[in-house]
Amino acid sequence: MLGNRKAKNNKHKLQAEERRSLTASLNGAIDGMAKTPQTRKVLWAVAFVLVIAALVFGLRLTYSAFSANDHLKAVAVTGTSQSLFASDVLAPYSEKPAEPAAKSVVVDTSGDTCSFTFRVYNCMLDDTNVFNDKEVDYTLDIQASSTNGGTSITSGWSINPAAGTVTLPGTQAKIVTYTVTFNKALLNNIKFKIFANVVPDKSPGTNLACLAAAVTPAERAAVESASVTGSWADSGAVGDYAAYNYRINVTGKQQTVTLKWGEKVELDPHFATNHAGVNCTVNTDERTATFTMSPGSEIVNFYWVGGSAKPSSWEELGGSVQAGS
Repeated sequence: MLGNRKAKNNKHKLQAEERRSLTASLNGAIDGMAKTPQTRKVLWAVAFVLVIAALVFGLRLTYSAFSANDHLKAVAVTGTSQSLFASDVLAPYSEKPAEPAAKSVVVDTSGDTCSFTFRVYNCMLDDTNVFNDKEVDYTLDIQASSTNGGTSITSGWSINPAAGTVTLPGTQAKIVTYTVTFNKALLNNIKFKIFANVVPDKSPGTNLACLAAAVTPAERAAVESASVTGSWADSGAVGDYAAYNYRINVTGKQQTVTLKWGEKVELDPHFATNHAGVNCTVNTDERTATFTMSPGSEIVNFYWVGGSAKPSSWEELGGSVQAGS
């Protein structure tokens, strides 16, 4: 304790000496420039104003630095925070649908079994430093049925990791990759209804009810002709939704796709980042996106532009696709 007291006394003495040294320096400078007492008073007033201005400027810089850091951390949850509870296959829903959007995935048929993967995550796929800073708990549920009549199929397929409840923490990025494997004999006769149901009381990081899709595995078609088609995947009245799912289908071969939309909706803000590896460009002024897509199906998310009149028909959303050159 005695040592601490001496250290504090020494520190106070040093600070006092520094203040005396600064005051003496200012006195010397002002005395050197002042030729009359009146001039000396004016110079002291100017020096005082400059010191106050420097202190205020320093405080503003410090505040700006903290504000900038807070903004960077808020990027993960600005606007549609549900964008950071997402999936590369499952579409987002604010209410759990009876029949989720259809999704076709191409599978390899060279072995006795076929498989496909999908991911659920709380971060940007190309930059895991940007993640949802609030926790999301979800329960994965998957059911298989026949494409003809919907008869339940309980054997001949599996999912890894097993279905169950998963926590996406608010402290770090997490990407959960699921692999669904099934017997080749079931191909063209099996579809999977997959839900990642949000646990509301434990999920401050999203206002979604679930991520979901009806996934139908398909064998790659051996055709030379190619096509690009698109349509709104949601059913019901357009006014019931604030977010919309647009399904794009590509057949035949890999193609450049140009996607267009109307002024009442805006594209998922993370679309360009999540498609960075497929020559993606987005022009928000012209409301177009161009990217490369392989044969298969993809769901693109759009959101209603707040403040504008809600659309009364699906046609008002203006979604369309075409194959590029």
